[in-house]
Amino acid sequence: MKIVTLLFCLVFSYSIHAQKTLTEEDKKVNMQRAKEYLNEFEVLVTRLSAGKLTESQKESQISNVLSRFEDSAVVEVSNLKNEIHEYPLKKYFYKVVAKYPKDYGVVIMKFSFVDQSNLSPVKDKATGKLLYYEGDMDFRQCFYATKKSSILKLNDEQIQKCEGGYCDCTVKNVKIKVVPRYEELAGQRWKVYLSDISVTETKEYK
Repeated sequence: MKIVTLLFCLVFSYSIHAQKTLTEEDKKVNMQRAKEYLNEFEVLVTRLSAGKLTESQKESQISNVLSRFEDSAVVEVSNLKNEIHEYPLKKYFYKVVAKYPKDYGVVIMKFSFVDQSNLSPVKDKATGKLLYYEGDMDFRQCFYATKKSSILKLNDEQIQKCEGGYCDCTVKNVKIKVVPRYEELAGQRWKVYLSDISVTETKEYK
């Protein structure tokens, strides 16, 4: 009986270890999930900057997006003067984006996807054990702000010409982590997290 139990434990342990590898299909699925999380981030930033959310809506939606990121995630903010400031993610939502309507007036944010890398394994240097997979995505964040309410009547071409306000377009990079985890009933699963968002370059809105 002891031998059978030992063999079972060995096979069980081996099966868990063997599962901790992302197939190409797994990579596609998890990168798509990361894109969905990034879209949730973009939607929240757009809504906060427009000043359209109630306090309870802010709490709920910010909490949801924070759960998509690592706890230590930070966001870089830049301008055309090449000034870059870094904020913890939660502070970025509450102290930066949520104050845009008060600080700038009417704000329009536009996002677009740029590129992505493949997911690569990161292993413990001492043991060779898989820790997680990492990758990244680039996206463009365009910002237009003005104190003039006439912005609501401007078309995209006028906004791109930056008529009556401040505007810039920033390419940003967001880090991605896919972490292996084991659930007794569900088996091997992968947890996707977004991480730090950094500035790649900031240019005039075109």
